[in-house]
Amino acid sequence: MKIIKWLLLGLFSVVLLLTLYLTFWFDLNDIKQQLINKVAAQTGRTLQIQQDIGWSLYPDLALELKEISLSQPEGLPGPAMLKVAEAQAAVALWPLLDKQIQLKKLKLHQVDIFITEQGKLNSWSGLTQDPDNPTAASTEKSAEKSAENPMLQQLQLDELELSQVQLSLQQNGKKPQQFSLQQFSLQQFQPGKAAPVSFHLTVPDQLDLKAEAMLLWQPQSKTLQLDKFQLKGDVAAATLQLQSTLQLDNNSQQLQWQLNELKIADSKGSGSVSLNYAGKVPAVQAELSLDQWQLQNAEQAADAKSNNSATQQPDLSFFSQFAMQLKLEIQQLQLARLALSNSQLQLQNQQGLLSLKQASAELYQGNINASGFLDARQPLAAYQLDAKLAGLDMLALLKAAADMELLSGTAALQLKAQGQGLLPDDFKTALSAKGNFNITDGAINGINIPAQIRSARAALKNETAPDGNEAKKTDFSSLTGSFILSKAVLENHDLQLAAPLLRLSGSGNANLSTEQLDYQLKTALVNTLKGQGGKSKDELANIEIPLRISGTFAKPKYQLDTKALFEQHLKQKVDAQKDKLKNKLLEKLGGG
Repeated sequence: MKIIKWLLLGLFSVVLLLTLYLTFWFDLNDIKQQLINKVAAQTGRTLQIQQDIGWSLYPDLALELKEISLSQPEGLPGPAMLKVAEAQAAVALWPLLDKQIQLKKLKLHQVDIFITEQGKLNSWSGLTQDPDNPTAASTEKSAEKSAENPMLQQLQLDELELSQVQLSLQQNGKKPQQFSLQQFSLQQFQPGKAAPVSFHLTVPDQLDLKAEAMLLWQPQSKTLQLDKFQLKGDVAAATLQLQSTLQLDNNSQQLQWQLNELKIADSKGSGSVSLNYAGKVPAVQAELSLDQWQLQNAEQAADAKSNNSATQQPDLSFFSQFAMQLKLEIQQLQLARLALSNSQLQLQNQQGLLSLKQASAELYQGNINASGFLDARQPLAAYQLDAKLAGLDMLALLKAAADMELLSGTAALQLKAQGQGLLPDDFKTALSAKGNFNITDGAINGINIPAQIRSARAALKNETAPDGNEAKKTDFSSLTGSFILSKAVLENHDLQLAAPLLRLSGSGNANLSTEQLDYQLKTALVNTLKGQGGKSKDELANIEIPLRISGTFAKPKYQLDTKALFEQHLKQKVDAQKDKLKNKLLEKLGGG
């Protein structure tokens, strides 16, 4: 018993003497100056710790630092790379004797991180190993050994708290992009055991997200897992809710993210995302299924049109930094004014070459299939699109897309389009396309061509005009043609309309920028107007009658060329009189 008594007394004496030494003779601020000098010597940076380092020995070994900053490398302008208003750390004493690191507490408050890049110089210059340096491989091996360190595998953390962390990313003097980690908390962390974690992340005017999960770190297999991962908040003014699981495997260098339940605004869905970062270029595979999605409503489209003031081509260089394969299914898709159903999309990115492998959907009683690409590997992005549409309700499509009712019928369309540049103001003029169309069992709305002809004929004969209460439309069995789009002008020179009593051909153009129409039609009656208010035979049959379409897409104007009609009618009368005179002359000559 006496031995134990003297051992305890001796241990107490040692602790007491150590406490007296640390309290009255040991000065941590001497170490502070040594640390500042060493950082300056090795990195050329200025480390500042404005206030004295505070510390305590009981119940844990604790340190407190305030007003810490680390400058940018020499020659790189901008605020300090790192500023920390307050940092606190506490380590359990007794586990240290057993080579175990048990962090009781680690708190960082009001942290500003400013990462900037100017040419080849960036905030990390001098802090990380140059990848071209031959010692880089040995550095990686050293990092692997550190990851396998038994002390790190036994690391425990009772409380980790980060608050008001501001991250700013700037490139070549442009306006910095800012991320704010309002709060991060990790409690009772220990390798091999699940620990609760939560965070609150914001980006001004873009997102505001809160999340919580159970964090599990397995040092032997080098896997990090988030179970019961719940994310809630706003992204681009749309509400977001997510329940998922996430696993990061550092051995295979893969990340797997299973989206069990996803809600975006009024849309619900599920999917998965995988990331392989083992190669030189990260590869992403994603599959997503949604019940509905509204890409842009009419009001947003109008606002976007009025706000299209961009003067520089969008920077798409980030597409060259990864590869991607995306499969997307949307049951109901609202694309601006167009409503599509059962939409399917397969998109592939090969370091800047985005290929639309397949895009299909059902719309307005028909369907669409398309493919194409966007080449973002050059400053002026180039694009191409091939599309086929079949079985479309033309009237419903035109009303939805352009609020116009010019045509009705069942339409088929083939289109090939290409262009360069993505500025909204230049898009119409930069786009070129060609294709053909075939509309069956439809009508031209807004004009009744046979009725117009009858009215013109009555005016020529000084007869009473027919009843004007007939429907203003011209029925047809088929309407076909081809078109070319160049510099925002859509041209067609082979329009052909076939109807039971009417034949029509046309040529003209439509200006997509001004929405103006300039079209010349030639109409011809087919032997009779019977069935559309006419007689069994008509003296204007087979005479080509000019008809001009002008005005705008929303309000087209139709004008029958009565002067040409009169000249055709007069010519027909003269030719008839010539034939009569010729016949009489032949009769007299024959009779003589």
